[in-house]
Amino acid sequence: MRRLALLCLLVLAGPAMAATLDREELRVGLGVDDPPFAYVGDTGEVAGFEVDLVRALCTRLQVRCTFGPTYAQEVLPQLQGHAVDLVPGLTITESRSREMDFTEPYHRAPSRFIARRGKPLDPSAGGLRGTIVGVERGSVQDRYVSATYPAATVRRYGDRTELYLDLALDRLDTVLTDTVAARVQFLGTDLGAEFDFVGPQLDDPEWFGKGVGIAVSKGDDRLRTALNGALQAIRGDGTLDAIASQYFPFPLDGT
Repeated sequence: MRRLALLCLLVLAGPAMAATLDREELRVGLGVDDPPFAYVGDTGEVAGFEVDLVRALCTRLQVRCTFGPTYAQEVLPQLQGHAVDLVPGLTITESRSREMDFTEPYHRAPSRFIARRGKPLDPSAGGLRGTIVGVERGSVQDRYVSATYPAATVRRYGDRTELYLDLALDRLDTVLTDTVAARVQFLGTDLGAEFDFVGPQLDDPEWFGKGVGIAVSKGDDRLRTALNGALQAIRGDGTLDAIASQYFPFPLDGT
């Protein structure tokens, strides 16, 4: 019933914005190994929060959207090679902004440490000596831990599934990860039932970016501006909140 209501909302809202692009189709790069943000459903179709978000934006812009499902690490090369027009769900960092342009953020992406409940852990800048810390390889969390905790041992993983599994098997003392993903993918599951967030929320833009947005090719101002207008529209009429509520039983600001 909630999905039917959301579909009705999108249909009713669609014609409110005239097409502002000089193209009829947008090619979307999508890493589908990150549920519930993006994944391949039981029917073989792409699904998830980012998928529904992009479809709502394409409806607003009156263009078709086609998805190129792949692994998350492959989507940025696709964008830089102009194989796709946009990539949703990326943390907006200074280094990435030198290579591509971004829309305004549509949700925040703070990070926190996770550890087994009751396990002593000092996540202060001078702490974690002798601790084994897990992070996703090449992530903002990887960069932060490597620079902030020189006395810790850092183990890097290609995806969150292996990261969480090793934490549950006590091969890691703690992990630093995105709070929104962690709530859904680990803490809200049987595997993470004995674990909690530890320490404060980390959201310094210097390390953790300015939030999550949609990346477009460097200099594609027309597409970026159109997407910003569509984002503002679906945020204003409640569509964005309605989409988020299908996947997340908590606010998308990490609280």
